[in-house]
Amino acid sequence: MIRRRRRYTAIVGWISWIVGLLAAVVGGESAPGSGGLPDEMAPSRHEMKRSEVPTGAGSLALGETTGWPSEWQIHLRNSFAVRWRGRGTSVPGVVTVTEREILWVPTPYWRDLGARSFSIQRGSIDLIETTRFSSRVCGLVIHIREDGAVWLLLRSRNVSQLLAGVRALNNA
Repeated sequence: MIRRRRRYTAIVGWISWIVGLLAAVVGGESAPGSGGLPDEMAPSRHEMKRSEVPTGAGSLALGETTGWPSEWQIHLRNSFAVRWRGRGTSVPGVVTVTEREILWVPTPYWRDLGARSFSIQRGSIDLIETTRFSSRVCGLVIHIREDGAVWLLLRSRNVSQLLAGVRALNNA
């Protein structure tokens, strides 16, 4: 049963890759995603690495996220890719923690599937819970005042800097 599902997943993956490639060739570019931030406003990984703000890889746990951040990802939730993966889908992206906000930007692949960038302002954060799994992996649950929660898994060499920025946001 599992082998059959893996085989089907591989076949569907190849077919979708070929269809996406053909769409890019015929259309001249890939279909634009519905990102929450316009592409010119969303910082690139290179820009974020050069800056002094803590930045690292962070996956959004789509099935656990609730409230407006979950509603913000409605096009992604209804996509075939997410329905195929199920409730445990995690969307990779980049997390940036500044003194005013936590910003999450999905990877270009997931942006094309419908993932949207979002930022959580310091004033709307109710509580931040952290769980350290290892020196480079940390779980983060951000409770929002509007009855929502964002679940992120941070994987980065500088996870300690990210957590320090998160603690500063939580204590402010």
